[in-house]
Order: sequence, then C-alpha cells, then structure tokens
Amino acid sequence: MLSRSSSPFHTVTMMLLGGKVFAPVENGEVDLEQFLERVAYVLPLMDCLGSAISGPIKSDIAGNISKVRSVWERHPEECSSVRAMLEMERRHHPTAWPRAYGTGGLLWLKRGLRFIQLLLQELVVAGPQLSGRIDANYQESIDPLREMATHAYNVALRPHHNWLVQHIFKIALIAAPSQNGFLQALVRISRQSAQLPYNNEALSAASEVAILDELQHMLPSFTATLDAIDKIYQDLNIDN
Repeated sequence: MLSRSSSPFHTVTMMLLGGKVFAPVENGEVDLEQFLERVAYVLPLMDCLGSAISGPIKSDIAGNISKVRSVWERHPEECSSVRAMLEMERRHHPTAWPRAYGTGGLLWLKRGLRFIQLLLQELVVAGPQLSGRIDANYQESIDPLREMATHAYNVALRPHHNWLVQHIFKIALIAAPSQNGFLQALVRISRQSAQLPYNNEALSAASEVAILDELQHMLPSFTATLDAIDKIYQDLNIDN
C-alpha cells in the first residue's frame, strides 16, 4: 500500500469526510451537528455512480439532510445528539412521531447512507483489478460493481421501497459504471477538490490501490456512525 502521507489520493478522505472521522460516537451517542457537517461530503461520491443511480438516491439523501438540518437549526440546544433530536420530536409531536419531520428524515437518510457504506465496503473487500465475468445465461460481461450495488440496494433500501421504485433501480443498474470507471471518477473529483490536474488516461494499479486504501481508512468511522444511529432507533422502537 502507498503511505497516506505520500499518496496523491489522500484527498478522497478529505472529500468524503472533511479529512476527519465521520462523526464522533461516544457511549453510543452521535453528535448531530458534526454528523450533518460530515454527511454533506458523501454527496459528491454519488455522482461517481452515474446519473441513473445517483439521481434519485442523491436527491433523497440531500432532501433528508435538509429536513434534519432544519430541525437542528430550530432547536440546537435540544438537538445536541441524534438521540436528543428524536426524543425532542417525540415530546413536541407525540401524534406525528415517529414519522415527524426530523425523525422520519433521518430514518431515510441513514438507509441511503447504508447503501453507500455497504457498496464501499464490498469494493474495499474485493480489492483492486477485478474484471467482469461472463453470465452463462445471458452471455454478457457482468462488472463486479453492478453486483455490489445490487447487493447494497437489496440490503439497505429494497425492503423499504415499493415495487415501482424497485423496478426503476433495477433498470438504472444497467447504466452503472464499471468498477474501474467508478474509481476513475473518484480520482477525478478528489483531485479536482484539491485543485490537482487530472487526465483521462487509464487508472493505474497504483492509483486504484491508493483509492481503496483511502476508502478503507474512512470506512470504520462511517460504519460506526451508522451502526450507532441504527442502535438508537432500535432503542426507541422506531422502524429500522
């Protein structure tokens, strides 16, 4: 692996998380203000999946970030943490809760973020330089990224979508980029964020390893934050 200090792709972590851990998790609690600050860094990553997939999911994530942020901005003292916001809305809106504005928005936000986390996790575990395989039934090349995205969707989002949305996503996967194309897009936006030059030459093995190394570095805090929010929802008996 390339050392992070010498890698030109260390900006991937900066792009996704502002160069920091995703959000502080202390005793199972998640700081809401810092969570909202860091989660915005995930949105550019969605563009790397192509407009067919990123369009609806990115729009949904952005909309739910706005919902949660608006609640925090109105009640910053009562929303110091994720749990505090949920409990505040339960007190203020007992008849609407748990579908209240911030509680419902965060519920869908964490589902969208879980899709991203699972996709990145599979990408890191699979490692660099994967090639497509031939599907025996259809005699066409199946790129690993499409399978990874399908699995992440099936776990994180499909159980909560109606048939129409499930069908739309299935069609959108046809336009998913290759694994190499996805990593190239990560290189492009990370270098652009650092105001570094980028060309369209094929991504080298060294570059691919550096990108995956950065993703591996940031995933533990990303995963821990989502796990903590899931646990809070479970503690409060909210649909997970």
